[in-house]
Amino acid sequence: MDGRTWEVSLNVPIITKKSLAWTSRLNWDQNRSYITKLDVPEYYDGVIRFRVGERYGNVYGKKFVQSCSQLPGEFQSRCGTGKEWQANDEGFIVWVGEGNSYKDGLTKNLYQSMTGGCIVNGVVSGSIQGIKNCVAAGGKVNTPWGQRQVHWGMLTTVRDSNGAEAQTFLGNSMPLWKVGWSHNLQFKRVNAYVLIDKTFGNRVYNEDRQWSFGDFMTSDAQQDGKSVETAKPIGYYWRAAAPEAATGIGGTYSVLGPNTISFEDGSYTKLRELSLTYNIGGIKRIPGNWAVTAIGRNLYTWTKYKGWDPDIGGGGGQVQSGALYSTQASSYPQMRNFTLTLSSKF
Repeated sequence: MDGRTWEVSLNVPIITKKSLAWTSRLNWDQNRSYITKLDVPEYYDGVIRFRVGERYGNVYGKKFVQSCSQLPGEFQSRCGTGKEWQANDEGFIVWVGEGNSYKDGLTKNLYQSMTGGCIVNGVVSGSIQGIKNCVAAGGKVNTPWGQRQVHWGMLTTVRDSNGAEAQTFLGNSMPLWKVGWSHNLQFKRVNAYVLIDKTFGNRVYNEDRQWSFGDFMTSDAQQDGKSVETAKPIGYYWRAAAPEAATGIGGTYSVLGPNTISFEDGSYTKLRELSLTYNIGGIKRIPGNWAVTAIGRNLYTWTKYKGWDPDIGGGGGQVQSGALYSTQASSYPQMRNFTLTLSSKF
């Protein structure tokens, strides 16, 4: 392993007077670890890839196609507005067929439609899987990567030449960088302290949300407020398509494991701590210099993460580290807590 940590700290005394002092401190840090040598062949444990040159903790999983450029070359020209493959209202590339729009699913009853992955002697086959097998059968590849069945309006996953879902780099749970910004203000007998944390570029596996897709228990599947053009059938949120799942048609749940949707952006800004101290001083007939302090921790989080809290340390997988593979899986989020203390110095 080759690890590099950079840290920069800046402490600024903004006001320094006898009865008023205000100090601000800014910390920035970044950590990177790379695998430089393996005494075993490179391998993939189902989540993290271990190979020389790989950043430690890189997570691989299923990637849903979100741009025409992610499709194989011959299908990129068949993708775009007014073509067979289009981006739906959620930004995912889906098959709609010639002459249709992604908005036509319910009005034309197209969600019942599907197409096969190989055309042999003018007949579309839904049983031949992969580019190599289609060519060997004397056929013409009809779906990206030769996936044997594609259902109308369903998500498309990046695949290999055999038509199997490829394990694609999704990100890392360690932040690209972190920032801590604190302020300490003292006015006569009163002292106030605030600390704000910021992480950028980290990702969290939201297993709770993904599991809810499979059980139809997430608000994403709720269609209230949607138009007939953008409403989705319940199957849109369910299982992977063949051959990964025998009963699925290609939904957001896919199969349990990190994918484009479930391995979410976990960047956040958090009000980590806020405290207020009042120095009482001496109390009659009671020795000591007394002070009372009120402290609040984990008070508020600003984030686009859809789970409970991106600041989570659960999971770990084979690496046994919630920092390298952060997972929200039926675990409690960070607790917001308040503390009141009475202290004295003798």
